[in-house]
Amino acid sequence: MHESELLRRLHALLAGSVALWNLDDVELSDSGEGTIEIRRADGFTVSVTQTPPAMRDIARWSVKSSLGTSRLCSSVLGVVSVVSEMLGVTQSQRVPLRVGVMGVAA
Repeated sequence: MHESELLRRLHALLAGSVALWNLDDVELSDSGEGTIEIRRADGFTVSVTQTPPAMRDIARWSVKSSLGTSRLCSSVLGVVSVVSEMLGVTQSQRVPLRVGVMGVAA
């Protein structure tokens, strides 16, 4: 999958997640430079970028906040979890994430 398509799909997943978290004061944007930015009304931002190709065996995504906090994630579920944590989403706002496999046939 082309990197721009992967980023577009992650943007859609984060936009849907923000909606599920009932965060009315949050806006998502795509810088066009491979960065997704999530901005709260108070100016706090979280940015998501892909790691350099040489790092992708270890971590695929880098998530940074405007306060200087930075985390590496190896999966999109990790990105969603870290973004919600950085945005201060409480447990009562959060919809549990579950991953399953269905319809596996031999």
